[in-house]
Amino acid sequence: MTAARKPWTKRKDAPARLSGRAGVERRARWLYAHPLCLHCMEGTPSRVSAGVIVDHVLPLSRGGADDESNLQTLCRACDRIKTAADLGQKLVYGCDESGFSLDPNSAWCKR
Repeated sequence: MTAARKPWTKRKDAPARLSGRAGVERRARWLYAHPLCLHCMEGTPSRVSAGVIVDHVLPLSRGGADDESNLQTLCRACDRIKTAADLGQKLVYGCDESGFSLDPNSAWCKR
């Protein structure tokens, strides 16, 4: 009988991940080259938001590569929405830093 893998140990089939100083430098280079949130710019209506999170398009937990072809820049609100969708969870909406509702169906967002 094989022992179960401890949750804090790496899977044998886990993709290689850039970490440490090299990971921090890649993140800084990526944010410098791609400073705006991709989801906000593609949304309807499009808006401009500063991107602060370098996100994997296909999560590493689902076999996504840890290279630049799998990266995108997101603002905190879009990252929260995408992460909940990736995990199959329902997002509990609230407000962003400026007090605007994050719920697109909110009466405050209707025109």
